[in-house]
Amino acid sequence: MFTEFHIKNFKGLRDVVLPVSPRLTVFVGANNSGKSNALAALGLLGEVQEQGIANQSPSVTAAVKSMIARGESSFEIAAKGVFAGTALSHTLTANSADGLTAPGNELVTGKDLRLGMDHADPANHISTPDG
Repeated sequence: MFTEFHIKNFKGLRDVVLPVSPRLTVFVGANNSGKSNALAALGLLGEVQEQGIANQSPSVTAAVKSMIARGESSFEIAAKGVFAGTALSHTLTANSADGLTAPGNELVTGKDLRLGMDHADPANHISTPDG
């Protein structure tokens, strides 16, 4: 399960560390404080984990460029955690020239590990269309 996310230069989030609980994490804040942007960053990380980043279309690259904070040339979304007793990390970066990259990741792929969920604990199960 993931224990911490670090989001840098993603939309309005300049440098945010989000510790997450193994049971439940709640985002609370004023309007326009970045809650939805944080969820979008985590969603993007999960999507890349599921789908991969190979063969990015020009429209994906353009969309990613729009997620980079104004005045910056790149963003980074990093996750740290533990799975089956092994420390893991996953970093997703994007820049205006190359689009998305995920260099040097140690990540359990696909359905084995979803964002913040320990599937061995039934209390953490979220039903999805594919299981």
